Amino acid sequence: MIVLEEAVCAVEAGNNRTFEGWVRAELAEASLERGNLEWAEHEAQTAITVAHGQRSRFDDARAIIALVHIHRHRGDTAALAGAGEALVDETKAMADQPRCMSAALTWLAYAAATRDSSA
Repeated sequence: MIVLEEAVCAVEAGNNRTFEGWVRAELAEASLERGNLEWAEHEAQTAITVAHGQRSRFDDARAIIALVHIHRHRGDTAALAGAGEALVDETKAMADQPRCMSAALTWLAYAAATRDSSA
């Protein structure tokens, strides 16, 4: 987790800003695994904002997935439904970009398989 926090500091300082959405989404997942739900949600929301700003649909989807995991962990069904709907909307938006969609679906399948097996 320290490496992810250092990566966030690096992108905030202007290094490899294109990776900020991805790094923050991963930090959200790591924070969730450590039980820090508030920080995890903060990082996921920040990752979504950054990804939108960079027009990075793949990182946006990653961040939304982190948010889905957080809401599922909390048992917040209303927020979970909203995040799930946002993920569906984002993946529909990627449909006109076959390479991006293929990569996103592959990653989503992998993430779902690895997260569910560790739960």
